[in-house]
Amino acid sequence: MEANILSQIFTLKNILIYLVLINLFTFLIMWYDKHEAKINQWRVSEGFLFLLVAIGGGIRWNSWHVHF
Repeated sequence: MEANILSQIFTLKNILIYLVLINLFTFLIMWYDKHEAKINQWRVSEGFLFLLVAIGGGIRWNSWHVHF
């Protein structure tokens, strides 16, 4: 029963949606950090940026040779 629930949650579609969303979120956070650095304001902590990369926010689509 438990394996059935997990197989319903971890479908290819759900994994791809997660990866797209976490990468978009990570991109926006890094853009914000860069923006703040340019105007000499508060920065996003490195620990938070590393956490985002660790949970999937650092995947480069071109490293998988996926071309749209």
